[in-house]
Amino acid sequence: MKNAIQKFDPLKVSIVTSCMNRNRFLLQSIPSWLEIGFLEIIVVDWNSEISVFEYLQENLPSLGVHNVTVVRSAQHAMKEYFNDGWARNTGARLCRSPFIFFMDSDIKISNSRILYDCICLHADICYRGNIPGGYGTCLVSAGKFSKINGYNERMWSWGGEDLDLYIRLKIEQGCEIETFFPTALLEHAHHDDDLRIKYRLQEWDDLKQGADIQRLERPTWTTQDIQQKVMVNIRNTKQNINLKTLV
Repeated sequence: MKNAIQKFDPLKVSIVTSCMNRNRFLLQSIPSWLEIGFLEIIVVDWNSEISVFEYLQENLPSLGVHNVTVVRSAQHAMKEYFNDGWARNTGARLCRSPFIFFMDSDIKISNSRILYDCICLHADICYRGNIPGGYGTCLVSAGKFSKINGYNERMWSWGGEDLDLYIRLKIEQGCEIETFFPTALLEHAHHDDDLRIKYRLQEWDDLKQGADIQRLERPTWTTQDIQQKVMVNIRNTKQNINLKTLV
């Protein structure tokens, strides 16, 4: 492998998670992430009925001393369905670190020691989750992720966007994608499958509707998209500021 292997360093890693009406799970997962001391945590609120920003302010007031950013995209205000790849790409474009740790909002880090003992930082290695409910957990080089244009935002319905990402990382960037996190590292908060699929396109007619929603004739994501579409409730608690638009 061409790139140098580095010991795990949380200051070189950003957490990105997305949330649609799973606010209560964030109350369990975020504290476990904060214990590690990651450079930053970015939460993308995809049209939750209760604002994630306001919910966390009320229930986790200690976030004010950490570098946590919550974004809510105004473009998604009327969307009924969830597109995890689109949401994750939004968070990834805000990251300032060389590595991105994609986590679902219901995934906790249960054994932080494993990160330091078993995980290295290497641009050619993409770590993957290997527990039920956590297969989409991913630690990847921000540079490699950017070169393949991130997640495929045209993939609606339930799942699949993670496998598509891994395959393109391997084929286009030569990444090792068969490296899995030790199962003891992650813990999935149990919930019924009804919640898992509630906001995902399921039927063929829904999939066609999703295709109509998507920006079919444009690149997956651009800087201009961020400036125009990521609006409202952007907070960087480290600087203790509130912004209405990202520019």
